[in-house]
Amino acid sequence: DGGVGVGDLLWALGGDDAALRGVVDGWRQGLVAYLWHGKDGAAAAVGFAESCIGEDDELGEVDCALAAALEDNLAELVAIAANLGGMFHAAHLADVLERGLGVEWGLDLWGDGGIREHFIVEWLHTTESTPNLWRLAVDYLLTCPSTGLDRLSSLLLRVPVPSSSSRTAALLLQTCATHNLHATSHLLLLRLGASSLDLNLPSDALLSFLRAADLPRSTSTVDAAIAAAEASGPGSPAARDLARVVEVLLAFPPSPPNIPAALD
Repeated sequence: DGGVGVGDLLWALGGDDAALRGVVDGWRQGLVAYLWHGKDGAAAAVGFAESCIGEDDELGEVDCALAAALEDNLAELVAIAANLGGMFHAAHLADVLERGLGVEWGLDLWGDGGIREHFIVEWLHTTESTPNLWRLAVDYLLTCPSTGLDRLSSLLLRVPVPSSSSRTAALLLQTCATHNLHATSHLLLLRLGASSLDLNLPSDALLSFLRAADLPRSTSTVDAAIAAAEASGPGSPAARDLARVVEVLLAFPPSPPNIPAALD
């Protein structure tokens, strides 16, 4: 029927350039076919693929980036990746090329761990205004060995938290514990305590300060709750807040030695 004959197909399977050129359809198929045979290196595969380009076969930006990667043309690769129409594409192109082709992105043009890490971090900056994407950002930053943990600490401290008792707060503290970010956890607890005081939730604030082992802030929170209850009288909202503060003190192990004395 005018198609590829068995002989041509066998020659193609054997790696004959002319036979391969006759059975592939366009640049991408030519590239994959040549690489599959593993002949003459990646740069030669790009040259072979270019000889397979048909009249209607136009190379897109990703095609050009792939060709630049195979030819070790790092400068062109960076230029293409940076102009893909969005940092999402640049970040994932860099990641795929490094993982799939072993492209060396060792050039540290921006001082943030290399080209791949730079594109990933720049893309993550664009996601920060979207609620709940911070957990996705954590996974990506953990793939950045040079700057990932430092940037992770900064990210966790920027995540909006509705309250210290929210699921977001629990997940943030769990992330800190998982990755041994003790200093970040301490700062986060202090921030949660302060925000709870702003919301007039002294028991939540006290719990955060106790978990941060911050005795001065814990003591001042208890003192303020006692003063508010005494000023408002029994049965008042302040008195109920004080009761919850006492519950936190009694439930928290171990209780800081100077705080219960303030209730005597």
